[in-house]
Amino acid sequence: MNYLFTYFKEQNWFDVTSIVTNVQPEKIVLTTIKTCLMLFLLFFFSSFASAQNEFITEWKTDNPGTSTNKQITIQAEGTFNYTWKLIGGANTGSGNANGATTITFAVPGNYEVKIKPTGAIPFHAIKFEHEGGDSKKIVKITKWGTTKWSTFENAFTGTKNLEITATDVPDLLLVNDMSYSFSYSNVPTISNINNWNVANVTNMNSLFHFSKFNDDISNWNVSGVTQMNWMFYGIGTFNQNISGWDVSSLENARGMFYGAYQFNQNLGSWNISNVTTADDMFGANMSCENYSKTLMGWAANDSHTPINITLGAFQLIYSPEAVAARNYLINNRGWTITGDALGTCALITTRADFTNLKLFPNPVKDYLTIDGLEGKETLTVYDTTGRLMQTSKANGKELKLNFSTYAKGMYLVTITSEKGSTTKKIIKQ
Repeated sequence: MNYLFTYFKEQNWFDVTSIVTNVQPEKIVLTTIKTCLMLFLLFFFSSFASAQNEFITEWKTDNPGTSTNKQITIQAEGTFNYTWKLIGGANTGSGNANGATTITFAVPGNYEVKIKPTGAIPFHAIKFEHEGGDSKKIVKITKWGTTKWSTFENAFTGTKNLEITATDVPDLLLVNDMSYSFSYSNVPTISNINNWNVANVTNMNSLFHFSKFNDDISNWNVSGVTQMNWMFYGIGTFNQNISGWDVSSLENARGMFYGAYQFNQNLGSWNISNVTTADDMFGANMSCENYSKTLMGWAANDSHTPINITLGAFQLIYSPEAVAARNYLINNRGWTITGDALGTCALITTRADFTNLKLFPNPVKDYLTIDGLEGKETLTVYDTTGRLMQTSKANGKELKLNFSTYAKGMYLVTITSEKGSTTKKIIKQ
């Protein structure tokens, strides 16, 4: 209180003679001080609230762009007031604007720009360009503020130099479209992005297309999203567990993970019942195990599996243990699956010790002998297209399989027991 008394006195906000005292010393009434204190607090919290409203960014004017090296162009929508200051310098300025706005500074440099939405149609969107514009000049977002974004379409596409350190989250309650939001951007991580409310978004087409994004978004509510085509296309960094997503509204998954060379997750729990387009969906380094489990999960959950779709799975390999699931999707659900091939991987959850097994001769001409069995195994033979050639049941330590009628080439023999399974390559002469 003494500090405030001295401060208000120095500011000539009151005359000390105006202090009214009661006859009781213990009940000194500082009426004017209380009034001034209330005004001070009102001013402080008003300023704080104003700062909270602002969308705060940093720009480097001499980065490549369509404006000069002393300018930035903000491709904004809506009306707003803005203030700016030269970082590390004394230059400041302010103005008001409506829509796309070019700000000219006295010297090139790094500038902090604060945008405060105003008016009947306040600032509500920003759109950069993949090539062209000033997308390379924006270098940082330090606060999202209280802007009510109407769209995130193309919001930060092409932002090669952007870093997002804001610890608050954008207000996306009005946003339906997030297509191309961070496409061609080099933003690897975004603070608190896992807490973004995307519940009303329906379009995530190419959201991270050819970006360098790799952050946790497992908590996103994407239950209303219908378009995820090319969402992670060409992104060489993303590998987050999104197996828990509710994609029950998803219709278009074309190219969703095509070229996402680090993505390796099991999506077998996804409800893809409304998907109509899935060509080129996969074209990545998804492991044999995760691709196999994805097929098996989709086949097992019939009510969540669509009919008559084409699934693109370029260069993916599936386990012999997934052959039945893959065939079910093709034969019972009318799927066409392109680009994948049968492999020899054993699923980790069903792997067992088969070290005593011997298969001979290999190459084989007529009969293949399997030795070291326990007597309860099931043996299946597939060709390289996944076609089932034969099934046999072991009843002793040795079993012979007839290969005499098979065409020359490679075949896969899968041996399954209660403990697990293993697959061996056999060459038919």
